[in-house]
Amino acid sequence: MRGGEKNIVLKFDDIGCAVFWMRDKAEGFPWMAEPATRLWVADASGKGDKWLDARKAHYGSGAMSPMGYNYSARSYAEAGTQGFDEMRQHVLAKGK
Repeated sequence: MRGGEKNIVLKFDDIGCAVFWMRDKAEGFPWMAEPATRLWVADASGKGDKWLDARKAHYGSGAMSPMGYNYSARSYAEAGTQGFDEMRQHVLAKGK
C-alpha cells in the first residue's frame, strides 16, 4: 500500500492482514480511503513478478497464504472468485 501526503509505504504478507489493518487504522490514516492510495497484491498466476490493483483483482479462496486468510488474487474472474469488497467482508467476518 502506498499513499498519503508523504507517500507512505506499508507492506503486508497476506491480504487479510491488510484488510484488518485498513479497518482498524482508518481513523489515523484517512488517506487510505482516497482514490489516489494504491494497494497491490501478487498475481497468483504469476511467479511473484506480477502485481495487480487489489481493488480490481478477483479473489479465490482455498489457497494457502502466510497468515491463513487463504485468498489468492488473479486479474480475471472465474467460477468461485469474488471481488475485493466481497472478499473483504468474508475476511472481516472471520474476525482474526
